Amino acid sequence: IGFISAAINSANYNNAIVAYQNKKGLFLKTVLVFRLFHPQVFIPWEEIKEVRTKKILFFTVKELIVGQPFVATIKIKNGVFKKLNIPEEKNVV
Repeated sequence: IGFISAAINSANYNNAIVAYQNKKGLFLKTVLVFRLFHPQVFIPWEEIKEVRTKKILFFTVKELIVGQPFVATIKIKNGVFKKLNIPEEKNVV
């Protein structure tokens, strides 16, 4: 997928995350400057429990709810979301 912007819980990472995926899940890692304090994260597809569509000002974002019990909320732009292979049944409004 490449460099993306995302908000994870209350932290914003503007073009500071490298995202890639395989058939098992989503990998997120920060750019080199932040990597010392932010290890790479792997999120299996089955751990994305819900996907919500949110409108923030003029932008549409997708909110990924991770974990059961809840672990994190990840907000990404709709264009980035379209590149992911998240099963449709997780999509809700």
